[in-house]
Amino acid sequence: MNQFNNKNVSPLLLLALFITVTTFSMNAEAAEIDVSNYVKEGTLISIFCTTEKKSYPAELIAYAIGTYNRTVDITMTCTFKWGQDSHTFDIFDPTRDTCKICVWVVRAAGPCLQHSLIGANEQCYSWKS
Repeated sequence: MNQFNNKNVSPLLLLALFITVTTFSMNAEAAEIDVSNYVKEGTLISIFCTTEKKSYPAELIAYAIGTYNRTVDITMTCTFKWGQDSHTFDIFDPTRDTCKICVWVVRAAGPCLQHSLIGANEQCYSWKS
C-alpha cells in the first residue's frame, strides 16, 4: 500500500507553498531615501542614521542644495542636529512607507514626506524626540 497517496501529499505541498509565499512576501523591498535640508536658510544640518544592522557615517547637508541618500529595506532612524537643536525620526519605516523613492524635506518643525515633485502634496510628521 502506498503511504503517499494523493490525500496525504496535497496538504503537504500546499503547506510548503504557503510557507514559501509567506516568507517571500514578508521581505520588504528596498527603498531609496533622499533627505534635503529646509530647516533655515544658511543652516547646515548634521544627519546620522542607523538601522538594526548598520550605522552610517554622519554627513552635513547644506540648505536647499545638499541631499542625503541611502537605500534601505528596514527601519532607519536618523538624528538631525543644527545649532542647539537635536531631533530623531524614523526616516524609513517599512510599515508606514510604501514609496520606492522616498523624498524627505527636513524642516525645523519636523520632516515632511513629499508625495509629488512639486511639493504641494506633502505629509509632515512630528519629531520622535
